Amino acid sequence: MCTFERPDDLHRSLDVLANGSAALDRLVIVDNGAGDTTTSIVAEHRLGDSMTIDIVTPGRNLGPAGGYAEAFKAIDEFAASDDLVVILDDDDPPPSPTILHDLVALADTTVTDPTVAGIGLRGGELNLRTGVIASRPEGNTDTEPADHLHGGWLPVYRVGALRDADVFDPDLFWGFDDLEIGRRLARHGYGLRVASTLFRSVSSRRQPRVSAALAPRSWRHYYRHRNLLRILRRDHAWGAIVATVLVRLLGKPLVNLPLRPSLALWHLRTNAAAAYDGLFRTTSALHPRHQPASRDS
Repeated sequence: MCTFERPDDLHRSLDVLANGSAALDRLVIVDNGAGDTTTSIVAEHRLGDSMTIDIVTPGRNLGPAGGYAEAFKAIDEFAASDDLVVILDDDDPPPSPTILHDLVALADTTVTDPTVAGIGLRGGELNLRTGVIASRPEGNTDTEPADHLHGGWLPVYRVGALRDADVFDPDLFWGFDDLEIGRRLARHGYGLRVASTLFRSVSSRRQPRVSAALAPRSWRHYYRHRNLLRILRRDHAWGAIVATVLVRLLGKPLVNLPLRPSLALWHLRTNAAAAYDGLFRTTSALHPRHQPASRDS
């Protein structure tokens, strides 16, 4: 689990884990913040006498991508290849006390296939021609394939597959780190599954429609586009890169320029920085002009 200066969210997530039916052997919490309150919050929850709890404090904000990389380092030395790990967000608690138990039970039967690296409640398929992601589940089967599992929807992975594919890229910082995990797994011959029936049992949320309006100013906007372009570049998906730049990064702000000139110009400047860093820079997790505020990360 990754957390960052959100004590109320951490409380809620630990409450669900404490009252849930899944028996977790170990919980690794990476605190990207100051780390002053996480230990006391953990102590307030009865998480089970048999559960080992590790709190990792990097001393700076690594974002979810860096935080999960640190968490995997903490378990990599002792975890067996057949062990299962679930990636948790502090602000996305399990939607029901039993869902993690049900998902792990399904993973125990599904992930036994050596070519299946993991299973989650929701995932997606990246179109390498357009750069657009279609969400899964869409069908009516118990499970269906996806090329990546969405973070926040309890993705469960087999440790051996994560090791083989070296899936964690801390330089992404925030956004599409789940897509990068899926792409790296696919390059090593692994597939992923979405628990369609379980998802529908806990969520009535519909896929949001794509809007032509510009999003409000946010540091997340830079990372979202930078990381998508970086992933597409690694896949040599040049058609999707051209489509993303022309349609999303240039076309959408230009269409809105007469209506909201100030916001449109901010989008154009931010998109230009994201495009340059995504296509031409290979490192740097943080852009100096797009640092996240402490409470918005």
